Amino acid sequence: MSPESWQTICPRCGWANSGAERRCMKCGQPLRTSPGLLIAGQTAGSAIAPQSLAPAKRVVQPGGFFPRLIAAIIDGLLLAVIIVPVIYLWQAGQQTAHLAAGSQGNVATDVLRSAGGAALNQYSADQLNQLIALLAGLQILALFYYAGTWSILGGSPGQLLMSLRIVDSNARTIGFGRALLRYIAKGLFGILAPVSALMVAFGKDKRAVHDLLAGTYVIQFLDPTAANLPPAQQPGTEPAPPPTMPVAPPAPAPPEPAYAGAAIAAAAVSSEAPMARSRA
Repeated sequence: MSPESWQTICPRCGWANSGAERRCMKCGQPLRTSPGLLIAGQTAGSAIAPQSLAPAKRVVQPGGFFPRLIAAIIDGLLLAVIIVPVIYLWQAGQQTAHLAAGSQGNVATDVLRSAGGAALNQYSADQLNQLIALLAGLQILALFYYAGTWSILGGSPGQLLMSLRIVDSNARTIGFGRALLRYIAKGLFGILAPVSALMVAFGKDKRAVHDLLAGTYVIQFLDPTAANLPPAQQPGTEPAPPPTMPVAPPAPAPPEPAYAGAAIAAAAVSSEAPMARSRA
C-alpha cells in the first residue's frame, strides 16, 4: 500500500493530511474519510457495529411504587421537623387549672370531643377551640407544602429528590387549581390508599385514585438533564405563533438530542417510555 493511500488531500488548499485527521491541518476544512479507515479516537468495534445496535438507555418512565413511597417518607420527615415542635409547644402551654371551668362550647368542639372520646374529656371548651385552630393551621401548612410545590416546582421536595414530576395530560407542570384538586382528592379518598398503592405498583400508567380524579400523571426522569418541563399554561391563553421569518436555505446544524424534556414527559404520559440510543 502506497503512502498516498493513507493521505487525504484537502479540497480547499490541497494540503496532504493524514488519513486519520477529521479536518485539514492547514486550513481547517472538514475532510472526508476513506471507507474502512479509522478516525482518531475511534475503535474498530465502533466503526464496524451499526448505530442501531448500540445499547438503548431508558430516559423516563411512569413513577413507580417504591420511588413514590420513598418520596412520601421524605416529605413526611420534612413536615415532621415543623409540626412536631409546634404540637409539643402547644401541649406544654396548656394549663387546664388556669382556664375557666364554665367555658361554653360550640358545634366544632362538640364534634371534636365526640370524635376524640375519652382522650379529649380532660380538655375544656377553650382548649378544644385552640386545638381546632392548631389543626386548621397545620392543615393549611400541609396544603401549601404539597399543592404549592406541585404547581411551582413540579413536585414536592421528596419527589424532586427522587426525580419525580407531576404533570397533566399535556406533560406540563400542573397549575395550583389542579394541584389543589389533587390534594383534596388524596385527602378525601385516603381510605382507598391500599387500592391506590396496588394501582401504582401494578398499573400500566402507575396512576393512583387521586391521579385519576385530578387528571394528573407522575413520571420519573432517569436522566436528570432531561427533566425540563414547560410551565403550566394559564386558562384561556393560547401559545403565540412564532414570528414569520424570511425563508433561507437550510444550513447544516449539529444533531439535536434524541429527546427534549417535554417530549419525554409526553411519551411517559402516553405510557410509552421512550428509549434513547447511546452514541458510540
